[in-house]
Amino acid sequence: SYAHYAELGLWLDLGDLFARDGVAHYAQGDYRGPESLRKFYLQELGRGQMGLAEGRIYPHIMIQPVVTVAPDCKTARGRWHVIAMLGSYGASASWAGVVYENRYVFEDGVWKISELSYNSQYSGRYNPPGVSLSKWDLPYHFTAQSAGAPLGNSALPVSADVSLVSATLETLQQRWGELARRGQQLLDETDVLNLQHTYGYYFDQKMWAAVASLFANDGTIELGLRGVYAGRAKIRRALNVIGGERLSDDEVNDHLQLATVVHIAPGGRTAKARGIELSVSGTKGKGAQWEEGIFENEYVKVDGIWKILKVHYYPRVITDYELGWAKDAKPASGPSAAFPPDRPPTEAYGTYPKMYYPRFHNNNPVTGVAVQYPPGITPDSTQRSSTPAALPSPPRSVKEFTARLTELEKQIDSSSAYDAAENLVSAYGYYLDDSRDEDRKSVV
Repeated sequence: SYAHYAELGLWLDLGDLFARDGVAHYAQGDYRGPESLRKFYLQELGRGQMGLAEGRIYPHIMIQPVVTVAPDCKTARGRWHVIAMLGSYGASASWAGVVYENRYVFEDGVWKISELSYNSQYSGRYNPPGVSLSKWDLPYHFTAQSAGAPLGNSALPVSADVSLVSATLETLQQRWGELARRGQQLLDETDVLNLQHTYGYYFDQKMWAAVASLFANDGTIELGLRGVYAGRAKIRRALNVIGGERLSDDEVNDHLQLATVVHIAPGGRTAKARGIELSVSGTKGKGAQWEEGIFENEYVKVDGIWKILKVHYYPRVITDYELGWAKDAKPASGPSAAFPPDRPPTEAYGTYPKMYYPRFHNNNPVTGVAVQYPPGITPDSTQRSSTPAALPSPPRSVKEFTARLTELEKQIDSSSAYDAAENLVSAYGYYLDDSRDEDRKSVV
């Protein structure tokens, strides 16, 4: 959420992600508390206005998380790498690399940022090229041994909880129901993340039949201003026409799916996700281009398997690879004449250097209220509330309790293993960055 709010200049929501006494350490100084941070973001980064001025680009793409939760489950620490695309049309373009070492706290029933440490690693002009290096060997909050245990030793034996000993069957059933709901939600989130990332890997290789197979029978795809294609057969044919039938030996077509935020709907049958797509495409000797954009997708569970219901991708910036975004800005392509869409584009907007705000499907995760856009821009009227799903029916006997607890343990172990695997591969990358070969070998 931090990355998504920063990219669009939603400074008030960015400040709201912090705890009451939360502090951020930036190059400009230290700022404490949501109000102080909102003011800093608005005045210093926003130059006195909500949102971004037309012609400005500000993606802060957060990747490579290593998150570890304290044994009491009330605090956590996280390390993130940021790739930032900075500049303005006709003036400047640059890349920046940052590492965040953050602390988090569970306050007022939600997770908040308690301390943010901004550590610049490098910055470089796009054209003419030039690179400035900063501090690289930053302190780690994790070790090679702890990276694979995101929850540490937080699980307490049941006998240690006195309330369980004296609890009634009804109380135990209610507690089990809440845990089962949360366990299923975690598993569903993992499945949706894997589904979206699989879409990206298939897209990279132009495996259009495989891409189409990820959609529900009535699924749709809307890429920029090309219009809406409905159904697997139409989706596959459209991708053939738009992207070419196959990936050639001299071609690159990478479409990274990043900063994906998933929300499972009450009932656990549908879901939505917002993420960033960073792509580089081109053919040797013929040219290439960068593209960065936002997706707001929908998913549906069919016979226990998650499928894509809607892909809605909003290109933010499209630019020539050699020239960069200070010198070149391409418009989004319109509907294909060779294979017209089933429906026209659902929204009309301009790409960089124009500014557009794809609406968030979810509220701010800390305040629980709708995202605060610049004046004149209204939130999506279909924005989802944070109402939890209904609790599943509780077990009625000791035998049933035993069987369903075993299944619940498997769900939670699966979700924990997903986070552990991500932590390990991210830790491997950080150690590789710093040439810490012994630590890198230790995570294997």
